[in-house]
Amino acid sequence: GSALASDNPSMALSTDAYSGNETPTPYFCQAGSGTGDWCSEMMTSAYFSGADAQTLSVSQPAFDSDSPTVFDVTYTNPTINASGATGYSVAMGQELYYRGYGHGADLVEGQYGAYLVYGDGDQNMLGYNVFTNTSAPHSSAVFKALMDQAVYRFFAANGSSDSASPVNLKVNNYPLPVTAATKAFSASGIAFVACMFICIAFTFLPASIVVFLVKEKQTEHNSKHQQLVSGVSLPAFWVSNYIWDLAMYVVPCVCALALIYGFNVSSMTGQDCNSCTSATFPAVILLFILFGLAICPFTYCLSFLFKEHAAAQTYTIMINFAIGVVLMIVSFIMSVIGSTSDADSVLVFIWRLSPLFNLGTGLLNLVLNDITYIRFTKDEKTSPFSGDIMGFELAYLLVTAIIYMVLAVYLDYSQTFPKVKSDNTDIGDRDVAIDEDVKKEADRVASGGADGDAVKLSGLRKVYPGGKVAVRDLSFGLKRGECFGFLGINGAGKSTTMKMLTGDVPPSCGTATLGGFNILTEQIEVRRQIGYCPQFDALFDLLTVREHLELFGAIKGVPQSSLDRVVMEKIQQLNLGDFEHKLAGSLSGGNKRKLSVAIAMIGSPAIIFLDEPSTGMDPVSRRFMWDVIADISTRGKASTIVLTTHSMEECEALCSRVGIMVGGRLRCYGSVQHLKSRFGDGLMFDVKLDTPTTEELEYLLQHVFGDGSTYVMQMELESKCRAFGNVELAERITPSHPTGYSLAAAMERDGFIRAEAFCSWCVEETRFDTLNDYLVNAFGSDGVLVMERQNDFCRFKVRGSDNRVKLSKMFALVENVKSDMHIREYSVSQTTLEQIFNSFASQQEEEKGVARGVFQA
Repeated sequence: GSALASDNPSMALSTDAYSGNETPTPYFCQAGSGTGDWCSEMMTSAYFSGADAQTLSVSQPAFDSDSPTVFDVTYTNPTINASGATGYSVAMGQELYYRGYGHGADLVEGQYGAYLVYGDGDQNMLGYNVFTNTSAPHSSAVFKALMDQAVYRFFAANGSSDSASPVNLKVNNYPLPVTAATKAFSASGIAFVACMFICIAFTFLPASIVVFLVKEKQTEHNSKHQQLVSGVSLPAFWVSNYIWDLAMYVVPCVCALALIYGFNVSSMTGQDCNSCTSATFPAVILLFILFGLAICPFTYCLSFLFKEHAAAQTYTIMINFAIGVVLMIVSFIMSVIGSTSDADSVLVFIWRLSPLFNLGTGLLNLVLNDITYIRFTKDEKTSPFSGDIMGFELAYLLVTAIIYMVLAVYLDYSQTFPKVKSDNTDIGDRDVAIDEDVKKEADRVASGGADGDAVKLSGLRKVYPGGKVAVRDLSFGLKRGECFGFLGINGAGKSTTMKMLTGDVPPSCGTATLGGFNILTEQIEVRRQIGYCPQFDALFDLLTVREHLELFGAIKGVPQSSLDRVVMEKIQQLNLGDFEHKLAGSLSGGNKRKLSVAIAMIGSPAIIFLDEPSTGMDPVSRRFMWDVIADISTRGKASTIVLTTHSMEECEALCSRVGIMVGGRLRCYGSVQHLKSRFGDGLMFDVKLDTPTTEELEYLLQHVFGDGSTYVMQMELESKCRAFGNVELAERITPSHPTGYSLAAAMERDGFIRAEAFCSWCVEETRFDTLNDYLVNAFGSDGVLVMERQNDFCRFKVRGSDNRVKLSKMFALVENVKSDMHIREYSVSQTTLEQIFNSFASQQEEEKGVARGVFQA
């Protein structure tokens, strides 16, 4: 590149660049017609120096005929003079090749030059040919200079009394000066490369922006939703991101401009540029500024396409490379091809919607303008702000910066505010019996009895794309100061309900009011009423505990004068004093949950949503948090709390009312004691039966498998069960049976069941049947309900005919037959909330997999 931009200095030529002065230089003296042999005398060390002259043997004449074959080429048309200079030159060339590159053992290395010399003293004639090795770029000049030096010395010595003249010839290479046009073309080429690398470098800028935006809205993080729920407006969210991203853009922008100016990319700086005006570099600066203004909101729009931040980073780089660098090259190629130039002139107005395309094309047009000016020697210079250079690109960047920003805010509004994104999807449900308490509460809501409640849900429903119904027609109300517990297994719809109430996802139909404000039409007012602790900690890893509380306290409108007091109050209330100045990313899971609860409670919101708040806490911290929640809701009546949890103990300790969700539907509703009284009638009887002994199994193997076989095939199931004494057992070996599924799985996997496993299972089933029949005889068929079975364990609910069973009667019945019924151990207890929950949870079909051995109540 430098050789084309400026003149190269002169360079001395000599054999010093080769193997010192020992360079082997073969020569051959062609005999003249006279008797004076100048060649042999001149090539002695007295005259020839600078290389090691060595005599080369060539036959005379060079060839037997004038049509020799050399290197598989026969000289027939035309022929050569085998006794002349041409013949000797061809022969000598062949000999030199074999000498240096042949297959012999005595190859000569370092041959860079050779001579064919004709010297006839009688006729005063001297001539020579120089052979050079083209691997040495300047060998022709170097070896010609050596021969000229020897000739000069030889004739000088023969014309004087001295034996040799100490004459030395010095040869220098003087490259031709670089013309202005060459310099300009070279500079333009450098500028073109610089343009490409600038575009490639800036494809990584959007990726550094999008990764944080997508991570903030991921379900596992979702700090963005936490900010919005706490009161941050969407314009404030995006403007703050915009200001920060522009500030970060200043660094690469200034570096790029400094490199362009520092390395004097003339087409972009205007220095030493024939086609450039004084406005060239200011135009480039403006191009970079407008690019920053446009690329940030363009990336904001791209962020809505992704759900995973790692994938977003990769795809953003690929997308910008495609619509920036690749599209710029494609457009350039199309513009120079006659058949596609017209199409490109139209398509370019679409391509300019890409900020990176505008940056690359704007810089490229400057370079092309310089080349065109030099090539066609234009008289007038073109302003960089003209439409032919970068005028359109600058205009597009300015306009799209505004359009993309407005579009990003609109897209976020459409996804954040339920009124905009609610679709009122109506998916029919299968008929399910509605609990009387649930219906009574729904009727209260429908009649207006819950209009004054802090929380009111009316027919709230969520259907995801594909028809999955997550929440089915929830209707209930909560008064101020209540703590309501949402119970349900994963997939029951608890978290989806929370997300609908906080505005994270839209309801498909129905509505709800929080603090009297509609979640669909008054979302901003709703968010001023609530605090939210999401299922996953929505924290910033690089902020401390205090900084989190200060941030969300300020967002929720806590006065600056009271902020420090309120923050310290929450730190002490949640026992976070030892971690006040620690980064959130370094906290344990339990302390992160404490911080999330503190964020939800700061500012004393009227309604607090706690989605599994005690997850990851140790028992001491969990009970400490229970006291905090109880102080706020049930004792202080300061806030209404909606709590989702898997802990029945937590529910009993905190909740004034409980609702159990099954398959997205509320299946029971009321206080803990009411649910126990209604669904917890009777006693729970847990039994562990004896396992078959070795003697029992050996007897059965001989009795049932007298033929000596050690396994049961599918076709033998009925006959083996008949031999055991109960043919009906064969019908229980199915994938849906609570204990027979294991034998069915073995049959499907292996094609047979081991005899020992079959006999052991038959014994356990028989013992269970005997115990069940005994209980039915004692309490009636309606008074005994099997709740769970797992191998040798079973659980019964015993109610009796009058729904009243005394513990004394239960113990007496069991003790009398404990040995006969093969009961190893047992327990009798009242029904717990957890058992009620398990009974309802077993009815869920969505997302629970196979719950072996659990029966519906």
